[in-house]
Amino acid sequence: MLYEFLKDNYKEAESIFFSDIVIKGNRAFSESGG
Repeated sequence: MLYEFLKDNYKEAESIFFSDIVIKGNRAFSESGG
């Protein structure tokens, strides 16, 4: 299950999700003219 994977690989998954959110956030911010 996804939960088990996240629990076992929390730190790695956290860094992956965080960087992905930051990249998408920065891209959306740039495209909105901010």
